[in-house]
Amino acid sequence: MSQTFSYPPFPLLKAADISAPDVQWKTNEKLAVGKGATVQEFHALVGNDKLEIDVAPWGEGHLRINGREIASVDDAKDRRQAFRQLDRMAVRYLSGQPLNGRGNRRHPS
Repeated sequence: MSQTFSYPPFPLLKAADISAPDVQWKTNEKLAVGKGATVQEFHALVGNDKLEIDVAPWGEGHLRINGREIASVDDAKDRRQAFRQLDRMAVRYLSGQPLNGRGNRRHPS
């Protein structure tokens, strides 16, 4: 007896179909901000995950989730570009997708 497999009548989900989590970043108000600030920190809480990004004016930044650094960027044009790259990596991480993108990925140890 051989059985034939057929896909269900509804479309299968792809990774791109899964809606990305909404991350609301807030600045760390305990640190100086603006032109004179050396490093700016941002934090967000998504479910049980605590996310942190810090960026420097020269385009370097780090992404931490629950206290562990999972990604860094050291080749961005400025702090805004570094933040955007790290924000995209955070959304990909929370969506269960590989970080890929630009920047260096660090595997949690």
